[in-house]
Amino acid sequence: MTGTTPSARPRRVAIVGSGPSGCYTAQFLRKTWADADIAIYDRLETPFGLIRYGVAPDHLGTKGIAKQFDRLFEQDGVRFVGGVEVGKDISIEELRAEFDAVVLATGLWADRTIDGFHDTHGGATRGHVYGSGEITRMINGHPDRQSAAIGIGRRTVIVGNGNVSADLVRLFLSAPERLRSVGVPEDAIAAIGDVERIDVVGRSGAEQAKFDVAMIRELGRLADVRFTTDGERSAAALSPRAAAVFEIVDGSPATARREVRFSFGWTPDHLEGDGEVEIAVFRDSAGAREPLEIAADSVCTAVGFREIPNDVLLRSTLESDTTDIDAGVLGENLYCVGWIRRGPVGTIPANRADARAVADRIIADLDPDAAARRAPSIEEGEAGPGEIVVLYGTESGNAESIADVLHDEFSGDLKIRAVDMTDATPEDLRPENLTLVVCSTHGEGELPSSAKPFAEMLDAEQPDLAGIRYAMFGLGDSSYEFYSRGSELIDSRLAALGAERFGEFGRHDAVDGTLPNDRVLAWAREIVLDEVEPAAVPGVEQPAAGVDDASAATPAVHAPAVAASDLEPTRIAGITTAVQADGSQVPSSLTLHYDPFSYADFDYPYDLFKRLRDEAPVYYNAERDVYFVSRYADVRASLADTRRFSSARGNDIDGTHDSFGQGFLVTMDAPRHTALRAAIRRTFSVREILAKEDGMREYIRALLDPFWNSGGGDFTAEVGFPTGVGMAVMLLGRPMSDVPGFIDHIERELVRVVGAPGVPDDATVAVVETEEMIAERFASRKVEIEAGVNPTASDAMTQITLAVHAGKVEAGEQVGLAHLVLAAASDAPAAFLSQVIMILDRFPDLHPFLRENPSLIPAFIEECLRWDPPAQNVSRQTTEDVEIAGTVIPADSRVTFLQGSANRDERVYDDPDVFDIARVITPASRIMSFGEGPHACMGAPFLRLCARVLVEELVQGPPVRIVGHPERFSKQLIRGFATLPVAFVA
Repeated sequence: MTGTTPSARPRRVAIVGSGPSGCYTAQFLRKTWADADIAIYDRLETPFGLIRYGVAPDHLGTKGIAKQFDRLFEQDGVRFVGGVEVGKDISIEELRAEFDAVVLATGLWADRTIDGFHDTHGGATRGHVYGSGEITRMINGHPDRQSAAIGIGRRTVIVGNGNVSADLVRLFLSAPERLRSVGVPEDAIAAIGDVERIDVVGRSGAEQAKFDVAMIRELGRLADVRFTTDGERSAAALSPRAAAVFEIVDGSPATARREVRFSFGWTPDHLEGDGEVEIAVFRDSAGAREPLEIAADSVCTAVGFREIPNDVLLRSTLESDTTDIDAGVLGENLYCVGWIRRGPVGTIPANRADARAVADRIIADLDPDAAARRAPSIEEGEAGPGEIVVLYGTESGNAESIADVLHDEFSGDLKIRAVDMTDATPEDLRPENLTLVVCSTHGEGELPSSAKPFAEMLDAEQPDLAGIRYAMFGLGDSSYEFYSRGSELIDSRLAALGAERFGEFGRHDAVDGTLPNDRVLAWAREIVLDEVEPAAVPGVEQPAAGVDDASAATPAVHAPAVAASDLEPTRIAGITTAVQADGSQVPSSLTLHYDPFSYADFDYPYDLFKRLRDEAPVYYNAERDVYFVSRYADVRASLADTRRFSSARGNDIDGTHDSFGQGFLVTMDAPRHTALRAAIRRTFSVREILAKEDGMREYIRALLDPFWNSGGGDFTAEVGFPTGVGMAVMLLGRPMSDVPGFIDHIERELVRVVGAPGVPDDATVAVVETEEMIAERFASRKVEIEAGVNPTASDAMTQITLAVHAGKVEAGEQVGLAHLVLAAASDAPAAFLSQVIMILDRFPDLHPFLRENPSLIPAFIEECLRWDPPAQNVSRQTTEDVEIAGTVIPADSRVTFLQGSANRDERVYDDPDVFDIARVITPASRIMSFGEGPHACMGAPFLRLCARVLVEELVQGPPVRIVGHPERFSKQLIRGFATLPVAFVA
């Protein structure tokens, strides 16, 4: 599809479906097209779809999302058209003719059927069998509900072990008074009746159950309920979800009037009974146990949703030659978003992210210049005293709605702008600004999705925020254990980087279903009053007493959780463990000698690094004709000094990068380096990297499952290297079918001979073959882009192709630039992941600790990167005589900066040889693992995400132990294991 020239006429968009996907899409479109005419159609007379009729009514925090959409319909140009069924009352063709764009956000609301429980037409084979969708609609008072036809018996079976199943258990066992208090109609309460026994039966084992931990713990608060399970107790050591099940089983009374039993590993087979269901029969998913027969008065299926086969708006009937489902494009001016695009997967927040992406595509198609218009530059001098920056992190849009409220409140008198943390940069944090931070919380005390890129950026870049003052407001729901912790995680990061929080730590509890508007406005007025002239603050006539300590205004139970950086080392048993390098490897009585091509030197480097720092901070190896710099301050300052230390000869010692073609930007200085780096900046942005998390997790699970099942093997060959190459292929934008071919070539490219600098002949041949493969894929991608196939994608090949078309990258440079992405994103992650395994093996207590404390996995990854980084050194060429630590290095000399040594420098880090995930890293002690200055590694967020996802998945399984004889990579630039034999222990 091609864009059109913007005109004075406001854009007209029709959205079919007023659920969260449709409303989010309208919100995002309005942010760019403030004057757009947006009509949201729905066959019901009331809006909000899934939020109104599909969410459990007692989850008021989630229900409250609809309140933010009320503001949407208060805006001029956004209208709700209810009682109109598109496809019957008005055709999709009529809408496409009348509007510039039509967006289908109709979702999927038919319950999936189960073979043996339903016939080929989708009808139940026995009476009293209901889908979770029809039950939830009944409980929420849907206009089409048929309560009289539903009767939940005293003994009911719920099929499925996800969050919807947990919702049904909780609602079925809630007292009628509680159900009335959250708006459940009387006919639905009567249909539920008096349930005494619930069997929750799932196909997967307990360790693979889909429940959220918080949902299971919520069930544990039900009164007069005994919980039992047939799950293996050993599963509790492998999965937090399984552990939560056993937690409520062990904590429930031995006798109670009502019982809930969780059965795992059972596949639905058939129903028995004379007309009505009497017995539900399941077969063992593994085929080892006798069939499970459960007496039941009713059966509820909670196994997902599907399209209605005869629906007039079936996606499959609307697809065309120009369909690009990944981008949400069905055809010319026809788009789709949410479940109709992705299928019945993902939560309401996932639909928000989806809506943003599709809205971006619509804007790019209809108004190509809008991207530049909606990305305001922050020029020097533009910001000034009194400007308010509202920095918000959100999961479902509530924090964004608050930002809008604050903008409306203050924009008449003050300069104010809102910045989504997804798009935020360090430049958005300035001493002259008044920064208001609003952040929600997701799941078990996690950061909301839009705040993750901001947190990753702070962790990766470690900006110096001294002089920055900010106020913090947190959103949360005290029905969950870690109330408002998302804001605390952002707060601890800002504070660790030197920023200062002032004023009250504001909070809002969504447990009562209220909007935080009044609370946040009172908080903001007081904050602004302290910073700006009172006359300029709307609604404030006189100063109010400030509260500087969050605990003074907040109950103790809601006090900020302890951040990783606040933990005392003694509180983490078995983790803060001093592990010194083996001093016998390099006896101190021997003459100091360092050679990065010696296997012994790169196998056991850290004691030798200490001697270099103490005895020869600038060490010259005459045989290699290379100077080595080992102290932190010298390494950091020199890497930032691109004038005196050139990258034109690459970043290694042995000429590895001489074998690559044009466009290999690590062998360049500015301005060419700057231009090529800019061409792939979007690919490596934190936002784009984090968007790949789901795909990365699925790929890593596919590698780990057979590895676990076989009991172990060579971790590097079977998991580490395939992970690196697979994720690199994903960055390139290539299908995963390309992975095997690239694995073969990248492995050959990286082969080096111990003690012999230079590139072996076969490695050189492999480089040529790899670049031929890349060139072929560039040619096919160019044809696709010219045909309109996802022409604005963020992958490296698309971005490079567009840069070539724009004249920013030369045609001869595109292959080398893509080759860099492939090679760099393969070997460093593979090496680092093997290092992580080594650390988990060395500290056995880490595995269970991280499984129980997943929020500390990022801190663990960071300490791994400091303690034993994959990038051990990086080289430069002097352009003039340079003096470092009293030694003059002549012009045109090769200098290698030892990043691994800098990270262990006791001048910067206390007890640097101690592995401590509670270590506090500040801007002054930023780790050197990714370099410094313009050549700092762009792939830092990518490597961190790879490692985090791997560890999150790995700690769900049995502990890993190194067996046999590991062998290190012989490439002097990278530290890791070329072979790493491991086994899993029970």
